[in-house]
Amino acid sequence: MAQSSLADKVVLVTSTMYDLNKASDRTRSVIALESIAEAYRRGYEMIIYDSDSPRHLLQMFSEAGARVIASTSKTMGGKRREAIADALKTEKPVIAYFEPEKTSYVPEIEKTAIPILAGEADATIARRRSLKSYPLFQQQAELLGNMFWENVTGLELDMWFGPRTFSREAAHYFLDYPGTYSDRWEALVIPILDMIADGKRIQSVLVEYTNPSQQTQIEEHDTSFDRKRIEQLQSITKAIGEHWDKIRKDR
Repeated sequence: MAQSSLADKVVLVTSTMYDLNKASDRTRSVIALESIAEAYRRGYEMIIYDSDSPRHLLQMFSEAGARVIASTSKTMGGKRREAIADALKTEKPVIAYFEPEKTSYVPEIEKTAIPILAGEADATIARRRSLKSYPLFQQQAELLGNMFWENVTGLELDMWFGPRTFSREAAHYFLDYPGTYSDRWEALVIPILDMIADGKRIQSVLVEYTNPSQQTQIEEHDTSFDRKRIEQLQSITKAIGEHWDKIRKDR
């Protein structure tokens, strides 16, 4: 596998927590290991902040090429902020956050970094060409979420796709978010609203992405995942609406 020509300019960050008593987490951990190995093959430095995953699994992550650190945070957003703060120490100009269960996204990361390195964007939001590889319920929930985002902000961005790539100068937007709304999924969204409010350049970048088939198979007919999508939709849209209203009032 060819090394990415941009690997020396981009540091990858993520957070993990796997309970191997759950079938879905066992599947996700296998996919994560594949992503770490793919990132290593492409020459990327990858930083993982983890909460309570089994030691033998974290050892496998380390052996596959990631730098794994025990998180001291109890929230999703907190773990991400720890990883981003650590990434700044590398002094690489671009930081790319992504969920490690997205192996087919790893080759696409360099696409999201190019506009930032070229001085054309402060952050990029990857846009999937298709959602057909996802469970049907998730497809519909994410379409609704993105529609809500566009109705509120007027910007067409694939905000329900988790990866975020940004310049080291823009990292403070993520680090400064205090977890106001729940410090979960919205911690990847509120900083983008703040960047927009400050006139920062956010660019959409088309990527080729396919959801892992084994993950789709597990989630397709499990209503607990349907409920999770509903919870995400309610939580994130509420945070978007409240924060955008606050921004408009403060102007």
